Amino acid sequence: MTTVIFVNAAEEEATPSAGLSEEGQDQTRLFTKVLRHIDVTAIYILYMNKAMQTAAPLSELRQLHPVYTG
Repeated sequence: MTTVIFVNAAEEEATPSAGLSEEGQDQTRLFTKVLRHIDVTAIYILYMNKAMQTAAPLSELRQLHPVYTG
């Protein structure tokens, strides 16, 4: 059985090019903690900057390279 989990990008700074805010970084750590026991086999992202930063901790934990689909 395949399970698909959709996650919105974490909170970003007021200027999007600045990356994730401190709260957004906390959100990515929580997201990774919650999913650490789930067998994640692929990560797909739609937006390059903020989605990549949001997925980074989980992709590092699972040693996966996010696939950009935008």
